[in-house]
Amino acid sequence: MLSITELFYSVYNKNAEIPKKVRGLDDFPLYFDYRNDGGEEQVRNKKIRREGAIMNKNLEIKELTTIDEHIVELSHLLRTVVDDGASIGFLSPMKRSTAVEFWGHALRPHVILYIAWVEEAIAGTVQLHLCTKQNGTHRAEIAKMMVHPQFRQKGIAKKLMQTAEKRAKEEGRTLLILDTVEGAPSNHLYTSLGYVKGGRIPDYATSPYGELEATIIYYKHI
Repeated sequence: MLSITELFYSVYNKNAEIPKKVRGLDDFPLYFDYRNDGGEEQVRNKKIRREGAIMNKNLEIKELTTIDEHIVELSHLLRTVVDDGASIGFLSPMKRSTAVEFWGHALRPHVILYIAWVEEAIAGTVQLHLCTKQNGTHRAEIAKMMVHPQFRQKGIAKKLMQTAEKRAKEEGRTLLILDTVEGAPSNHLYTSLGYVKGGRIPDYATSPYGELEATIIYYKHI
């Protein structure tokens, strides 16, 4: 039986027969058709509609300790937010292979990954990077905070951040740091959660569309 990762790299032939049962694929709210015209994926909504209000009872924050089962949906989420303008280290248009490669190496001993699970779909993610330097074991970094555009303004980002902060405390960390592009809506989220602006670096990173942008450094004692 093929794994999801194996499917990404092996099923790209239009004449090939896709196995009837691929581990985890039939259970995804979103999945890809690899044999459509041009070789580009088509996202198909099997179980949910990405519209309407999300009730708190339908939102669950989960920690992922393995990627393979969710790599299809995680890759789609990453490409979607990058192509929507999120400045998280990648340029638009983002290749599918780039997204797969990123998630394939995302989990490491010092990285804790959470997903926002809504109606059996991944609505967002956040990572907590525990500093491994001898003089930095008191701090951690919030990284790759992303929420699908159609799930925003529903409190998901706030819940992800609160979960990461709680875990940081459990890990004995007393200082959290993060950075975000100047002017992005995420700045309001971070300040509302008690993060303090530590500084501004002009022309820090290239936007997904190729323009140099400033970044804002935030910190929070917990």
